[in-house]
Amino acid sequence: MELIQVDNEGLLFISPTITDWATLDRYNVDTVIDLDGALDDGVPAARDHLLYVYFPIPARSNMPKLSAPLACESVIPIRSLQC
Repeated sequence: MELIQVDNEGLLFISPTITDWATLDRYNVDTVIDLDGALDDGVPAARDHLLYVYFPIPARSNMPKLSAPLACESVIPIRSLQC
């Protein structure tokens, strides 16, 4: 499984389908936002261990309204990144 660090601090990663959940533990990943077409297999079910948000985006022409992800942001604090 490929896990790519996006920022210098090691707080943001990107990955294709997650197949090895132990890899996320090694990097202290506690939140997964899945934008893929299908749920990942084997999502850990341990209490207070991992937040898994499934919000598939099927095709560019069918992009969801921006209000839905912004509503999630009001519940899940997301750090802003400076690019």
